[in-house]
Amino acid sequence: MRENLADVLTSHDIAIDPSPEPSISLTQAEAGIIAGHGGLATANRYSRSFTNDDHRGTSVSKIADLTRRSRLVILFVCSGGRVDPDPESGAGIGLARRLLARGTQAVIAPPWPVPVFIARPWLRAFLPPFRSGCSLIDCCYLANQVVGEATSYDPSRYLAMTLYGNPFISTGPGSATLGGRR
Repeated sequence: MRENLADVLTSHDIAIDPSPEPSISLTQAEAGIIAGHGGLATANRYSRSFTNDDHRGTSVSKIADLTRRSRLVILFVCSGGRVDPDPESGAGIGLARRLLARGTQAVIAPPWPVPVFIARPWLRAFLPPFRSGCSLIDCCYLANQVVGEATSYDPSRYLAMTLYGNPFISTGPGSATLGGRR
């Protein structure tokens, strides 16, 4: 995915961290973009980890720790936005929920598996209005509409990138520090 998104990210001056492990640089980013493969536990189908293309796993806790100061985390991780009820407490649990609980203000992630090819048009449509000061809710809507147009409005694709947390976050031109990983 890194190669697929490189030109989109670099055209917006977003650094791509090529390391196989999540970087400490995510702790300094106002917004982070994380891509990988989501993993659900076999026994209970809850998010347990995600891996990169080299099948190196990273725990949900590590990502939550690294992004706890971020205003926004965008997850191109299958089922990264999935929220399941805890069997004992009934509280919602999942990767996006965990990031929010640790301090991230907003997470945009798919609650189900999505094809890799939606990341490019989604980011291409999302980044310009976000960098211009548009609110997250509007940027996410616009990007989802672009994916819809490209996929004949297949709901499993154009409704996949779901916003959790504060929908009113916005930023002025050039004021966001974005960090990427893949």
